[in-house]
Parts: sequence; C-alpha cells; structure tokens
Amino acid sequence: MSWHIVHKHVCYKPVRFWWSVVVYTLAIFMAVPNLVENFPIYDAMVTLLPVNFLALGVAVGGIASALKRSSGIDIRGRILEIIVVVQTLLLTGVSSGLVRGYFGEPSQCWGVFAAAHNNNAPSFMEGEEGGSTNNGEAGLALTGPFHLSFLDISFLNTILIDIPLKQIQLWYLKWDFILSKLGPVSRRFLCTSTNPDNDGIVDYSTIGCSPSTRTINPQFYLEEEGAGKCGMDIGLVMGVWFAALGVLCVGNLYRQFRGARRNHHAANNNAPAAHHRRGRRPHHAHQE
Repeated sequence: MSWHIVHKHVCYKPVRFWWSVVVYTLAIFMAVPNLVENFPIYDAMVTLLPVNFLALGVAVGGIASALKRSSGIDIRGRILEIIVVVQTLLLTGVSSGLVRGYFGEPSQCWGVFAAAHNNNAPSFMEGEEGGSTNNGEAGLALTGPFHLSFLDISFLNTILIDIPLKQIQLWYLKWDFILSKLGPVSRRFLCTSTNPDNDGIVDYSTIGCSPSTRTINPQFYLEEEGAGKCGMDIGLVMGVWFAALGVLCVGNLYRQFRGARRNHHAANNNAPAAHHRRGRRPHHAHQE
C-alpha cells in the first residue's frame, strides 16, 4: 500500500482507518488459534521476525559487498533480496521453535544441525556414566552451546543465554501480573486456567493470567526432552546475530580506514601545490 493512500486514510478519512483496524484485528483473532491464551508465544515469534530479517540483511549484504570487491561478482539486487527473504523465513522457523521451547515445549525445537552433531564429536554434550537421552545415546549431559569443554567453563552460557532469558521472563511475568488484576475482564476474556473445572474460582493474581507464562523455562536448552536440539538452534540463531554485529564492526572500521587513507592522499597531493605557490614571485611588483 502506498504511503499516500495511508496518509489520506489516516488524516482525511480516519473513520475508514479505524474500521480497517477493527476488521483486521478481528480477522487475526479468528485466523490465529488460541491467540489470547498463547499471546506471549505469538508476541515473541513476531518480535524475532524483524530481528532475523535485519541480522540476515546485514550479514548477507556484507558478504555480497566483500564478494563484489574481491572477485567483481555482484549478487546485489533481486537475487540478494530473494536470498535474504528465504533465509529469514527459515531462521524465523528455527527461532519460533526456540520460542516454543522457552515456553515449556523443548521438543518443538528444530535441531537443524543436531543429526550431524550427534554423528560427530559433541561440543556441548558431555559424556557421563549411566542415563540416556531421547536421541538414543547413553550418558549425555547437555551443557549448552557456549560451554568451553576443554576448560570446563560455562559462564558464556550464563552471560549470553541465562541472564537475558531470565530478564525476558521477568518482563512477561510483569505484564501477566498486570493483566491478571483487571477483575472481570481478566476472568472472562484475558486469563485462562489450566483446569477448566475451576475457572470460576481461580485467583489469577497468584498463578498468573496466561498458561504460557507459567511454563517459562530459561534453561530449556538443557532439557533432555529436546535432546540437544534447542542448544544447537540457539547456537545457530545467535551465530547469525553475532555475524551481523561482526559485519557492522568490520564495515565501520573499513570506512574509517578508507576515509583516513583518502585524507592522507589528498594531503600529500596538496602539499607540492602549496609549496609551489609559496615559491612563486608576486606579479604585482612594479619596476621603477
């Protein structure tokens, strides 16, 4: 939709705009199953979509620029757009599985590289005596995607995964607590009980409004139910994000270096001209 059409409807025909908002909102509620009940899940999925798009756009765009400078092959344009869109859809599918795992369903993780990982030496699944996991391998204890096995250090998992996920949990619990305090609106429209027989006498301010927030597990990637798939997917998604940050940093440094080199060459080219001007005799001197 053109920006001029949006501007016309918002500024000159606001009634049509708000009716459109109502109609599309109702259509979304009817099309998406259990939207109110699982609103935190859908909220997290939708939030990660633009994040994945921006990260892949930066990373793939940086690779395309480097490829053009190094070999002269230019894939920018429609080809690059198609690549970014397809990869965004795939990465959003992976991140959506992680969201489901975060909200209590670690079996929903895709485990993109889990099959290849299980056939090779594991990097974040350490062997232990006894026990077994869902992947059929005995004695595997999940330690996370950023566990340094050669040093037996897992603080990177704490810094990069546990702390952010716990802060996100507090964010959802805060809003869940606010929605549970709306009295009849909470009981009739917003909150859902895990036991339908006791729905009328449940105190949502104590147990929470949404069933999804009650099952949040910030360390879901360590659950045996996921068999290491969630940890592998976290490593993949965060690897793309870190790659985008790396491309931004390298691009910024390269632009600064190129600007400094350009200024240096300009200064060197201007120096002989300035010396030549200083050595010339003035033309306005008159002979007596």
